Amino acid sequence: MQKFIDEKLKTEPARIEFGIFTGFVLVSLVFNIVDITRIQLNNDGLIAGPIMETFFYHLIIGISYIMLCFYVTPVFESRSDKASNSVYIFAFISICILLDIINVFFAALLGLKILLTYFNRNKQNQVNAYYHEVALLAASWILILAGAFYINVIWPKIFILYSLPVLMMAYLYAIYRILPKAQLKGRKFLYYLSRMFFMALLTTLGYVIFFKIREEAGPGTYEMFTPDNIRRNLIILGNIHEDTQVLIVVGNFFVQLLIITPLAWSIYKKRNEKKEEEITMLRTELGQSDANLNFLKSQINPIFCLTRLIRFTAQPSKKTQNAPAKASKSWAI
Repeated sequence: MQKFIDEKLKTEPARIEFGIFTGFVLVSLVFNIVDITRIQLNNDGLIAGPIMETFFYHLIIGISYIMLCFYVTPVFESRSDKASNSVYIFAFISICILLDIINVFFAALLGLKILLTYFNRNKQNQVNAYYHEVALLAASWILILAGAFYINVIWPKIFILYSLPVLMMAYLYAIYRILPKAQLKGRKFLYYLSRMFFMALLTTLGYVIFFKIREEAGPGTYEMFTPDNIRRNLIILGNIHEDTQVLIVVGNFFVQLLIITPLAWSIYKKRNEKKEEEITMLRTELGQSDANLNFLKSQINPIFCLTRLIRFTAQPSKKTQNAPAKASKSWAI
């Protein structure tokens, strides 16, 4: 086990970080078990159920951190490996935060770990450019969400908790799916704008349907199957005031259309311009190297020919080499 850890955590700071985080998880688990035992004994309640629930939540936190350390970090630092499975890890962590399985403190630590992994990525590995951006957005959402828990106003929390991930996914879809296709069309911006309008309309309709289903079903349909902390986060969507629901639905549509759409277009355009500049620079350097090579060839060829000619003329022929030998033989006779 120690050998495997040393292979994955190659630097001393990584090992120290792993030890500190593991210590935090273990200390938190011990303190939670002590608190649960004290409270349940004072209230003459059962101890096993709450302790198992706490152990499960800390196990999920530990698994999340281990996946970041032993898979995401090495594959982000690699020159050629593809980090396709990292998206599922980020989604798993985000869902656990949404369900309150991972609390705010450990969510912030995991967000910082993802952000640190992003900054230590191998920028030369362009295959993972999409996954790098997913990591940045996931870390940003987790850290913003951790800070939003200290806000007393309810609607910013709801917007950050449930609308911001949808906006981030819309941005990624625009950058890596819609805009590359739009470059192949005749009217690029019109094609892009129509697709973004349709996507904003579709996600807004999804919010409306979801709120309607939650309002008709009510929280009683799942209360008996979920723990208290998960139930709180699920109920909050169903019990949002109608004005807040309208604000979320309308805000999602206009933010996608008026902010995400031009932002994605501008970023994609700047990236393309940068790539074109790099290609032009490489072509210029390649042209200069070709010109230098041709010049060297033009200088080398005459010298080479002249050198070979001099050597050829300087070498005595076989007849001239054999002539003195024959003459000496004739005189000897």
